[in-house]
Amino acid sequence: MSSLYLESFQGFVAREPALASLAALLVVAAVVYHLLQRPAKLNLPVVELIPGDVSYERAVAQGVAKYPNTPFILNQESPVVIIPRDCIDGIKSLPESQASMMQPVLEEFSSNVTKIGYEARDAVHAIKNDLTRHVASILDGLQDEARFAIDQEFGTGSDWTPIPVYMKITRVVALLSGRVFVGRPLSREEEWLNATISYTYNCTRARDALQKYPTFIRPVVGPWLPEVQDLFKQRKRGAELLTPILEEIRKREARGEKMDEYEDQQGTFCRWLMKYMGNEEVTAMKLAENQMGVSFAAIHTTSMALAHVIFDLASHPEYIKPLREEIQQVIAEDGQEADSTGFNKLKKASFTKLKKLDSFMKESQRLGPPGYSKCFFLLSPPPDKVSTDHRPKTTASMGRVVASPITLTSGHVLPKGTHFVIPSYAIATSEATPIFSSSMGQPPQEFDGFRFAKLRTAPGQEHKHQFASTSTESLTFGHGSHACPGRFFAGNEIKVIMVELLRNWDVRLAAADDGMRPANMITKLLCIPNVQAVVEFKRLKTDFDA
Repeated sequence: MSSLYLESFQGFVAREPALASLAALLVVAAVVYHLLQRPAKLNLPVVELIPGDVSYERAVAQGVAKYPNTPFILNQESPVVIIPRDCIDGIKSLPESQASMMQPVLEEFSSNVTKIGYEARDAVHAIKNDLTRHVASILDGLQDEARFAIDQEFGTGSDWTPIPVYMKITRVVALLSGRVFVGRPLSREEEWLNATISYTYNCTRARDALQKYPTFIRPVVGPWLPEVQDLFKQRKRGAELLTPILEEIRKREARGEKMDEYEDQQGTFCRWLMKYMGNEEVTAMKLAENQMGVSFAAIHTTSMALAHVIFDLASHPEYIKPLREEIQQVIAEDGQEADSTGFNKLKKASFTKLKKLDSFMKESQRLGPPGYSKCFFLLSPPPDKVSTDHRPKTTASMGRVVASPITLTSGHVLPKGTHFVIPSYAIATSEATPIFSSSMGQPPQEFDGFRFAKLRTAPGQEHKHQFASTSTESLTFGHGSHACPGRFFAGNEIKVIMVELLRNWDVRLAAADDGMRPANMITKLLCIPNVQAVVEFKRLKTDFDA
């Protein structure tokens, strides 16, 4: 047992001697169980980490170059198999019973204690089946909320103002998401806003606290840890805030209202959720668990993607004019819709015509994707565990644990218990990937904001290569039956915010950046935008297209 485990366990023994005795009785059984659960040895080439590297950049790149068509083992502290692009189609739609997406989450977050990972399963169905179907209907409300949120967070001054991008954008995204997931007025209340933003942080605190203890002791120790108790308290308070919404839904049901279509008011998404939760058994606590689970999965991932887009726009100002001209052209073709306050909004159909903006977003995501840390990201990696670079060089996606043996199309067999990932960044920046070859345009390592818009001009490609599209070449959202169900909502949310910024704000890098894009934070297989970076914004005197 490590010194950290020993110190933590000794403290627990002193506080709870009876429970510690029970934990001790579990040790022998647990050790035997874990010995039996060890995965079989793999007959695959091994790529060692490069001494001194905090990120796994060069190790993965070297492995992919050396074994382009063969899976190999990245020999990190918990070895993981890197799957080549040629094998993706064979695994993309494997069922959870064979290749588990949830098991890495359950393991990393000690879900048998924290319940993290269990709480949002019903929300996944509501997002995939209801929210995606109504994405076009939510655009009016999102546009209204984007103006409200950005004015509130960025201010209304006409001078260049330094804006801490990630902090402000996270609140903007939380406001837009909240308008859809719970509705006003609750979505704008500061207590709810802070709860949905901080839930991810509290989940990581609980995870980190539990990881100080051996796995077999966590179910006994966990409920007594302050960090875990804080998580439970946050869910309980969320349930209290959602109780009036649940009561109103029950009243509307009693009046015979269906509530299947999208309405820009409190409770619409909650009602969709209830269809999958077993309507009569729904409690405010179950509703809160699902809502917090959605916040965990959606707010920070969307905020990171949007921060990357803003950093790319500020560092490539030559794209601002053509992106604005595209919006102007769409408005000239389709017109606008003014609400009761005189606010001009793009029509729903207009957003699908913004091909250059969609391409810019996808290119930003290609070179700045969220990374893989078992399955979820860390918000603040320790400073001594982070390297900085203006572009990530290695991230992975589609993390799974083999639940029953898998035979890859390469002929290799992955036994039960094997962790595997796809080297999505290496694929997206490789000359060997056809659509990113230099023969198609800019070299794959370079930023080309209209790369995907140009690909869509080819016959038969008009509806491909969109922000939310997935393929064996575009893997940020995963691929196959388990691709991110919220990607269509996230794409529209980002697009709405970017339209608002392009219409009403100028953006530039802060002088301290010396013309360089704010460096990303990279650790292991993880990349996040610089959460402390500042970019300058200035409000335009009028809408540029007014």
